[in-house]
Parts: sequence; C-alpha cells; structure tokens
Amino acid sequence: MLLRLASSAISGGLYGALTSILALLLLSPGDYGLFSIVYLIFAFGISLQYSILNEAWARALGRNLRFDSWDAFSTMLMALSALVALAAFLTGMAVPGLDPYSWCLALAVVFSLYRGGARYFSIAQGELRRVLVSDVGGIAVFAVSVIVLSLAHLSVMWIVIGSWAASAAMCSLILRRPCYRRGLGPLSWIRSHHNEIRPLLVDSLLMDAGAIGTPFLLAGFMGSTRFGIYRAVSNVALPVRLLVDPIRPALGRTSPARLFSRSSGFAIALVTLVMAAGCYFALTLVVPRIGFHVGTLSSLVPFALPASLFVAGSLLGTVYYIICRTNASHRHIVIGRITQTVLVIAMPILGFALSELGGAIWGFALSSVISGAVWVWFAYLSSQRS
Repeated sequence: MLLRLASSAISGGLYGALTSILALLLLSPGDYGLFSIVYLIFAFGISLQYSILNEAWARALGRNLRFDSWDAFSTMLMALSALVALAAFLTGMAVPGLDPYSWCLALAVVFSLYRGGARYFSIAQGELRRVLVSDVGGIAVFAVSVIVLSLAHLSVMWIVIGSWAASAAMCSLILRRPCYRRGLGPLSWIRSHHNEIRPLLVDSLLMDAGAIGTPFLLAGFMGSTRFGIYRAVSNVALPVRLLVDPIRPALGRTSPARLFSRSSGFAIALVTLVMAAGCYFALTLVVPRIGFHVGTLSSLVPFALPASLFVAGSLLGTVYYIICRTNASHRHIVIGRITQTVLVIAMPILGFALSELGGAIWGFALSSVISGAVWVWFAYLSSQRS
C-alpha cells in the first residue's frame, strides 16, 4: 500500500511537470508568455477545485451521504471544469497570437481539471493502481504526442498544447467516467458544502492574489516576451515540487522539534544549497554551452542568481509551510499567509517600477526568500511549544 502510494505520488508529480518543462524548453519567451496567460487560468482552476470541490468533499465526507458519491462529485467536477475551460477559451480568443489554439487550450484545461478531481477522488477511495496506470498512460501519450506532432512539422506551440490535451484526455478516460445526476448540480453542492468551502476559498484566494493575480497584472505592462521570461523563473523551481510533493504526507506528520534537530536542519540546508547551486551552474555553465537556444530557458541565463535564490526560498517556504499547516497556531498561519501574499504582490511590482524585467525578477526572488524565512520562523516557534 505504501509503495503504491509513493509510486502514485511520484508518477503524479512527474506527469504534472511535463507540460511546464516542455513549454520552457521549446517555446520562445514571447510564445511562453502567451502560453502562460492561459496556464495561469488553469492554475486558478486547480485552486478553485481544491477549495470548492476536493477538500470541501473530504472535510464533509460522511456528513451528507447524498453528496458523498461519485455522482455528486462528478456533477460538480464537470461544471467547474467546463466553466474554467470556457474562461480559457475566451481568453485565448481575446489574446492576439493565441486565437488559433483557443479550442485546443480549452480541451486541455477541461480534461486536466477533470483528471485532477477524478484523481483526488480515486486516491481517497484507495484506487491507487488505477491512479498509477492513469499517470503512466498519460506520460506515455504525452511522449508519443510530442513525437507525432513534431514529425507532422507543426509549430512548437501546437506540440506543447496538443501533447497537454491528448495526455490529459487519456488520463481522464483511464481514471473514471463522468457521471451527471439531476438535483446534484453546482447550486446544490455549494448549499450543501458552504461551511467547508468558505474558509478554504478565502485562504486560496489570498494565496492566488499573489501567485496568480500579480503575474496577470504584470503581463499587461511587460508584453509577452518579458512576461514569458518572468514566468519562467517560477518553473525553474519545478525540481523542488518534484522533490517535496511525494513526501508531503510524511512532512505533515513530522513534529517541528524533529525538523529543527541538528541532523534534519543540516539535511535541509544541504538540499537547499545543492538545488540552488545546481540551478545557478545549470544556467551559467550548462545552458550556454549546449550550442543552441533552449527555448525560454536560455533567456534566464542573465538572471541565474535571482533564479537560484528563488529555488532556495521556494524549497524552504514549501517545506516549512507544510509543517506550519499541521503544527502552527491559526494566528501564525494567517499572519504567514498575509505576509507572503503582500510580499509576492508588492516586491515584483516595485521591482518592475524601479528596473523593469530585472527588477521584477529580483523582487520575485527576494519575496520567495523572505517568505521562506517567515515560515521557518513560525515553524521554529511551533517547535518550542512541542
């Protein structure tokens, strides 16, 4: 059981990173900026899905048998997925350069959101083998799609979006068939789960204001090329998510005191240093020597130092935030979340006002480091109480 859970966590993390990695490696900064606009809508949809559906369902499980079933879950999941996909389609139609891809982007978003909800439900039901098969099938279809679309001499944007849509559709088909039932629609779901949805949605919207709202705000001032480079910085930290996500359940159960022991502290510091240094040397030594332009990744070479700082801050912030979620006081969690949101909004905007793209990237990186330090401090206070 533990092996299957670990395998599904790793396969899910790997599948979730494929589209972002391919886009970073293939797309030019301008195309990457355009793609990121719709990908941010998808990210916002995932956030809404966790607050309105996944975690609200988990918190209310057993309280209302009528809404515990897959029928009720699926009905709400389809409605939410379709709504966000519509937003992605309309955005694609409205943004110059994205309109030819708008229908495929909508398909990618609707299938990806459906896959996310169905995967959450399946894991909660203990269907780990099905989840693992779905992830592996999605990875295989993604790889095949990249090859087929490349051989068809389609543009790199079509390769990225088409592979995303095809793999998400395959994952969805393997996981669960959608099921719609009258009387269990969105309004009924919200009425039944409003007590669970309200606090989750407030926390998510507060987080999204910085993580998603700020990039949208900056996109209008930067233009697609500079915005693509700015957004690429966040994807440099993909190895952090791949490392932390599989061990998140174990981290959540770890006592703060143990995390601040000499051996654990040394291990976390070492991993942080290695990942930040790996990012820096990859951007300063490896990428420039490849001999050809590596999509948007090559455009990050001048920003190797702030990108590396962002990786360090992201790792510390993610690890210690997970610890705080299960151990810190509610007051500390709220203060930490508000602090992080203010920093992520204010510092990139201030940096852009002072020094345009370079200032925005430095502001983003420093906000990550300071936010990480805040979560480390609150985790340390929790360790003193335990």
